[in-house]
Amino acid sequence: MRDGGRRVLGLGVVVLLAALGAGCDKGAAAAPTEPPPRPYAAPAAGGACQLLDFAVIAEATGLTFDIAGSGQKDHTFTCAVTRSGETYPDLTFSVAAIGSDTAIYKSALVPKGAKTVTELGKVAYQTTSAASGDHGPRIEVGWLTATKAMVLRFTFPASATPEDVTSMTPKIVTLAKKIAFANL
Repeated sequence: MRDGGRRVLGLGVVVLLAALGAGCDKGAAAAPTEPPPRPYAAPAAGGACQLLDFAVIAEATGLTFDIAGSGQKDHTFTCAVTRSGETYPDLTFSVAAIGSDTAIYKSALVPKGAKTVTELGKVAYQTTSAASGDHGPRIEVGWLTATKAMVLRFTFPASATPEDVTSMTPKIVTLAKKIAFANL
C-alpha cells in the first residue's frame, strides 16, 4: 500500500471511531429513527424499465409509483409500473424493434381516430379509450423512431372522471417526450 493510501485509510478509521464515539453519550436522549427517504431511481432492471425513471414519471405526471416489472417477448421489451397495494393507476411502456416506414406505421399501428402528436419521433399519436372491466379509461401515446415503435399507456382506476382524463392526457404526452428525448 502506498503512503497516501495509508493516510486515507487512517483518516477513515479516525472518522469512523469519532462517529461511533458520538453515539456513546449515555445521558443523551436517543434520536428517533426514521427510515431514510427512498431515492428515486430507474424502476427496475431489464426490459423497457431501463428507459424509465420514477423521478421523471413523478415530475411529468404528479404521481408516484414504487413497483416495476419488465418483460421481453422476441424483439419487444415492456415495463409496467404501479403503486404498492393498488392495481390502478398503472403505467405501461413497450418498445418494439421494427422498420421505420411511417406509412406502414400509420396504417398498421395508429388507432383510428387518434390525434397526431408533434415533436415526438418520426410520427406519433395519442388516443384514449373508455373504462372497461375493473379499470377506468386509458390514455395511449405511441411513436415511431428510426428503428423502434414505442407505446406509453396510462390506465386510471375505475373511479376516474372525464376531467381526470382531460388533465392527465397532456402530462402523459409530456412524459412520452421526456422518455424519447432521454433515449435518443
